[in-house]
Amino acid sequence: MIEYNYDCKEVVISELLKLNDFSGCEKIKEFIRLYQVVEDEKKKNLLKLNLYKLSGQLDVRHIREFDCDSCEDVTEVYNKAYKWLNDYNIEKQRNKTVKYELVKDDVYYRGDTMTSPLTPLKRYFVLQGFDEKTIRKNFDDFVLDNISNINISENASNFICNTHSIGNFFPVPQGFNTGRSNFGKWDSWDLVMKQIYLWFQDNPNISVQTNNTALTKLLSNSKNVGDAVNHCVQWLKNFSDWKDFVNGNHLNSYVDSKGKPILFFKNHSLENPLPNTLEEMEEFFKNANNCILKRGIEVDKKLNSDSEIINDTKISYKDDLIQKVKNLRIKNIDSIIMTLTKWIPILYAVVLFVLYYITKDKENSIFAYGMKPVNIFSKTIFINIILFSLGVALMISYKRALENKNWKYKKLLKFIMYIGSFGLTFSLLTITLYDVNVIVPLINRLPNIFGYSMAVLIFNILTGLFYLVTLISVVCFIVSIIFSLILEESRETLFRVLYRVLELILIAFILNFAVLFFDNWKLFIVIGIAIIIFFILPALFSSGEDGLLKLIDSKGNIIAVFKKHD
Repeated sequence: MIEYNYDCKEVVISELLKLNDFSGCEKIKEFIRLYQVVEDEKKKNLLKLNLYKLSGQLDVRHIREFDCDSCEDVTEVYNKAYKWLNDYNIEKQRNKTVKYELVKDDVYYRGDTMTSPLTPLKRYFVLQGFDEKTIRKNFDDFVLDNISNINISENASNFICNTHSIGNFFPVPQGFNTGRSNFGKWDSWDLVMKQIYLWFQDNPNISVQTNNTALTKLLSNSKNVGDAVNHCVQWLKNFSDWKDFVNGNHLNSYVDSKGKPILFFKNHSLENPLPNTLEEMEEFFKNANNCILKRGIEVDKKLNSDSEIINDTKISYKDDLIQKVKNLRIKNIDSIIMTLTKWIPILYAVVLFVLYYITKDKENSIFAYGMKPVNIFSKTIFINIILFSLGVALMISYKRALENKNWKYKKLLKFIMYIGSFGLTFSLLTITLYDVNVIVPLINRLPNIFGYSMAVLIFNILTGLFYLVTLISVVCFIVSIIFSLILEESRETLFRVLYRVLELILIAFILNFAVLFFDNWKLFIVIGIAIIIFFILPALFSSGEDGLLKLIDSKGNIIAVFKKHD
C-alpha cells in the first residue's frame, strides 16, 4: 500500500536509472548525470520533477505513458478510499498500457493532480529575479543552465515532493482536468474548493434545477464547457451537501474550523491565481504542503481502517504527529554519523580534561595510579565505536552510490560490502570484549569444562576462525574502499572518514600535550623565558653585522668587508 508521504515520481526515476536507450529524449541523459552528482537534496527534488516530465517524451512506452495520478496503484486507492467509487471497476484507459480509470456503465473518473507544481515553480524562479521569457520558453533548459545558481527553500522542496503523493491526487469526472487548468494558472485545489463551495451555497436543494455559475467559471477553459459542467454536476450530486462532499472526499484539511475553504495565500482567487511576492510564494508552499500531507494521512486512515469515520473538520495535531513519527525516515544518515563522529570525540576529550583537573588528587578518581586522560580516550572500546560508526557511514554512502549505477556486478559488490562490514563489526566487537576482560574468563574456564588438551584445541580453532574472518573481512572492506574511490558520492565520504581518523589522532595528541603543559606549566614558562632571552631578543636587536670588519674610503664608501677570526 502506498504511504501518505510517498513521492510517486520515484517509480519513474528508478526506471530511468536502469534505462540505456533514451530515444525520444536524449536530454534526459544530462539530467540523470546531474541528478547523480548533485548533493543538495532540494535541487535533486527539482531535477526529479524535470526527469518525470521529460520521461513523457521517451519512446519506451511503459515509461512514456506512466502518470502518477492515474497509475494502477493510485487508481486502486481511489477505488478503496472513496465510498462513492467502491462499486466502480478499474480498467485501463483506451489505448494505454499503464494508465487506468474507474468505470461504471458509461461514466468514468480519472486521476488528477490537485495542485500542480510546475506553474507555481516557474513563478517562484521569476520572483527570484530569473528571466521570465527564458523560463517560459523551455523550463528544462533553464534548470540545466542555472542549477548551480538556483535557490530552493525547504517549503518549495517539500512542495515538489508532496504534489506527487496520494494527498494530492483526486478522481475527477470527464472534462474536469483540462477545464479547470487555465494553462496551469488555476491548477491549485484551494481555488477548486472555493468554486465548489459557492456551487453548494447556490444550490441548497440539488434535486431541482441547479445554478451552475460557479462551475461554469471554473471550467471555462474546457473544449466543451456545457458537457464538462454537466459531468461535474452529476458528480457533485453524489453528496447531500458541502459537508458531505468534504468528508466523502477526505478534504477536511482544506477547510477551516467553520467548514469554509482556506486559501493558500491571502487574496488567492481565479483573478489573482499566482503569488506576487516571495513572501506570498512561501505562504503558498507552506499551506499547500500542510493541506496535502494532512489529506494524505486522512486517506491513509481510511485505507487502513474502513471502520474509522473522520467527522472532525480538521485532523488533530496529535494524530498528525503520531503519523509522522510512524512514517519517519532519516535521510542522509551517513552525514549525521559523520557530524557526530566529529564532535563526540572533541566533547569527550574536553570532559576528560576537565574531570582530570577536578578529581586527579582524589583517591577514588579514575585518574589514580598515574592514569591520564589520553589513556582513557584511547581505550579500545571508545575508538572501536568511532571506527564502527565511520564504517557504517561509508557503507551507507557506498550502497547508495551503487544503487544509482547500472553495473553488471552491482549485486556482487553489495554482497562483498556486507561481508566486509559485518565481518569487521564482529572483529571489532571481539577485540572490544577482550579488552574489557569479558572473553578471558571464559577462555580460562575451558580446561575445567573440556580438559586441557581439548581446551587448547578449541582455543586454537576459535583463534584461527577469528583471524580468518578478520582477513576475509579486511579484504572485502578494501575492495569496497577501492570502489568507493570510483563512485563520486561515496568518494567524498571516504575522504571524510580518513580525515576523521586523522582528527582522532590529533585530538589525542592535543589532549596529551594539554595535560603535560598544565601539569608542568612552571617548567614551560621557564623554558619560554629562556627561549625569549637567548634566542628571540638577540635576533631582534642584532644588526646582523657583528663579527665583520669593514674597509671604508675617505668618502665613507665600503671598499671591502672582512670576517673577524679569534
